[in-house]
Amino acid sequence: MATFQIRAMNTSILTAGLSAEDAAQVFQWFRFIEAKFSRFLPASELSLVNGKAGEATKVSELFAHLVYESLHYFEETGGIFTPFLGKTLSGSGYGQSFEKVERENARTDDPVDNPTGFVEPIRFNLDLRTVNINDECLFDFGGIAKGWSAEQMAASLMKKGRKEGLIDAGGDIMSWKSGSSGEPWLIGIAHPYSDDKTIARLQLKEQAGVATSSVIKRSWKLDGRKMHHIIDPRTGLPAESDLVQATVIGRTLVPCEIYAKCLLILGSEQGPSWLRLRQPELAYILVDQQGRLSASLNIDQYLDEADLSKQITLDGS
Repeated sequence: MATFQIRAMNTSILTAGLSAEDAAQVFQWFRFIEAKFSRFLPASELSLVNGKAGEATKVSELFAHLVYESLHYFEETGGIFTPFLGKTLSGSGYGQSFEKVERENARTDDPVDNPTGFVEPIRFNLDLRTVNINDECLFDFGGIAKGWSAEQMAASLMKKGRKEGLIDAGGDIMSWKSGSSGEPWLIGIAHPYSDDKTIARLQLKEQAGVATSSVIKRSWKLDGRKMHHIIDPRTGLPAESDLVQATVIGRTLVPCEIYAKCLLILGSEQGPSWLRLRQPELAYILVDQQGRLSASLNIDQYLDEADLSKQITLDGS
């Protein structure tokens, strides 16, 4: 089966089960999304909106769509997911594309002392398509833009009659396959401490979204302190739960992307019960700081087979 791959949105974008023509369409879409929503491109629409913080700014229909989607999950999660961490991340040393961040000695020109101390992050007029964002909580669409883009493109291809396909945007996976189109998709879940190993092999059923988030892969040091990109919005600091990685599985991708990050923030004691109250249909695989794996009881509804490690090594060996 042919696979195609490019680099976009600061990650690897891969397709499987699609023709070269369809893969080219996927890649063109992700490049377009990156140009519109990247925090690191000065000419992106997101950068232009952030640059006009405090003003009512007219935005494109696509931008308004993603703002609306983000606000939905901001409210649904009680603010545990938030798209308003742009200034916080920049002030934490993540102010440029990650491959340019100095991992051992990151720098920032705009440190943030209390980035969560705002009352009203945004005024959003959907009818007029105007956004007025607080200059203390600038946009960062990060993961939701990747997951949303993959989900949107998969839906478009399914609507065109493509009976199977898989789109992997840096660990945010959307797959589909009709019962008559061959073997189910078999995917691996990344090892948090190794780029060459996996902690699970999953055989997906007909349609599934899978998102994995980690506090290990995108980490750096700022003034000697270890930092990572999963920010707890209650403190404005990197999350400090007992989890290092969370994978969430569902029928669509965006909720998985959102709730994987929320589980990392909330930890293994609070997170699973909190998730069941909001999205009980989602399944998860968690890895804690001791390398122990745990999975939800409902994981079988998305999988034909699952081969999970019970314990992993912390050095990736």
